[in-house]
Amino acid sequence: MGNLKNFFEMIGIDEEDPIGRFHCPGCILLPIVREKNIPLKNIDYKIEVFETLANVEITQYYQNNEKDFIETEYLLPISNDAAFVGMEVHLPNEILKSIVQPKEEAKQQYDAAKEEGRVAGYSGTESHAPDILKIKIGNIPPETSVKVVLRYIESVEVHANKKYRLIINSTLTPRYYSRNHPEEVSPNITTTNKLAFTWKITANIFSSKAILEVTSPTHEIEVRNENEQHSAFVNLKNCEYPNRNFVLLYQTVAIQEPQFSLAEYNLSLNPNIDTRQYCAMITYMPDLVKGDPDIQLALQNNRLEPKNEPDFLDSRGEFIFVLDRSGSMGGSRIEKAKEALILFLKSLPSDSYFDIVSFGSNHQCYSKELSERTTEANVAKAVDYIQTIGADMGGTEIMGALVESLIIKGRRPNYPRYVYLLTDGDVSNAQSIVNMVENNRGNIRINTLGIGSGASPELVREVARAGNGYSEFVTDQQDISETVINLLMKSTIPVCDNIKVDFDKTMVEYATPDPSAPRFVTIGELYTAFIFLNEKFSSVGAFDIRISYRHPQTGKEERVERTITAQEAIKTESFAKLGVHYLLKGLS
Repeated sequence: MGNLKNFFEMIGIDEEDPIGRFHCPGCILLPIVREKNIPLKNIDYKIEVFETLANVEITQYYQNNEKDFIETEYLLPISNDAAFVGMEVHLPNEILKSIVQPKEEAKQQYDAAKEEGRVAGYSGTESHAPDILKIKIGNIPPETSVKVVLRYIESVEVHANKKYRLIINSTLTPRYYSRNHPEEVSPNITTTNKLAFTWKITANIFSSKAILEVTSPTHEIEVRNENEQHSAFVNLKNCEYPNRNFVLLYQTVAIQEPQFSLAEYNLSLNPNIDTRQYCAMITYMPDLVKGDPDIQLALQNNRLEPKNEPDFLDSRGEFIFVLDRSGSMGGSRIEKAKEALILFLKSLPSDSYFDIVSFGSNHQCYSKELSERTTEANVAKAVDYIQTIGADMGGTEIMGALVESLIIKGRRPNYPRYVYLLTDGDVSNAQSIVNMVENNRGNIRINTLGIGSGASPELVREVARAGNGYSEFVTDQQDISETVINLLMKSTIPVCDNIKVDFDKTMVEYATPDPSAPRFVTIGELYTAFIFLNEKFSSVGAFDIRISYRHPQTGKEERVERTITAQEAIKTESFAKLGVHYLLKGLS
């Protein structure tokens, strides 16, 4: 594959600061409430879905009836799979278009423009709220109409493990700051009972596979199919107020087979570069619950009860337990953690492996090399060891223990690794730990169990979120057995593992995620990979690509091969933009 620096040059990204100048993730508009409102006339959503990627354009129409210049502020919840790609502010005599700059530089320019009385806009995230994109528009003139256009790209979700799902969050009332009254007020995000504006939603779905069904469980829609069922055009049937989320579901033929797509684009930020470029996308939604109507129904209703959970005892994996033995875990907390750990070990599937990584001021592994097999003798020996330990390892250096579990410790081939962090979360560098987990989890799932009544919700929840896992809490007086079993069941539902992508590397500039690193997906997840092709493909016009995986039903290794040609490429920048977003997010 190509050099990363050359790849950045090819698409016009500054290699010195690629993340600060390009990476700007975002998602769905969520304005917030204040005492006064700019009258919001209506909202238009225009959605174009290519295969499994949704391009969303939000247009809002406002009328500032005030006799003062005002500053608007919006909050957008950010999806990890979304890329915020543009913003425009349309005023009567000018149009403001967004450019991407390093955060502090952008803030300074926004504040300077606002002080000079010029209309200005800014969007970005804050370290204390990395999951919220803040958008500000300053100095909107009095008695002026304003149109705000926002654009983002995201991958659709998986619904009931047999359909694709797109969710548009309902919009709340915006707030603003008067230029003469700039005092800060804490955001009070709240819904409104009576909305004075309506929304219009249109969606165009384009698929290389025939579209079988398009529905909405939340709204009445009109659907028109064209192009021999490869296109579907959707719009709201009635004029409605945005008082609930809009959910769109669609299903294609052979939806649980790997899908190969190719896009032609010109993403260059360099005006001197105007050549056709190509990005391939592979998606795969494995059939993990075939033949089990109870699980299918539970997934369709978005709830998995213990009675219809997949049997985790039929699962297998490598289970690494990261145990907090710092001083703050003294007394009842360490006893509760030991009780949980013993219950975890005794509940593991038989065809599995385990290890215990204890940490305080440093960390140590129970197994000196690879993890131990879950035989009766090995589990009994580990239980005896757990009975002897205490909160006697000093400080709370979680980072080293998690790096050991995610990166350093040798893997058992063909056994998905699950990490369980048992801690009270008493750390000061929670965000650094979360960032490390998010950037290094690979195909490992990290779950967390908060121990004790004072366990830090920030660390426990955010590490699980970053690790694509689950979190639970147990108080000092709570019976721990149900909590442990529930966490183990949720975190070990069936997976399709050992997913790899192979291709002619001489035709590839870059690929994300790393195609040689095995991945796994579980119920409700969609495997997605992006491959940026180079000039050799442009000359040859054909590209052989293969995806291999362990079939979730048979356990056998399977491979699907496909030749992609330039003639079948669709013209869209969405593949490349979201692919670059994934790539830069990994580098961050």
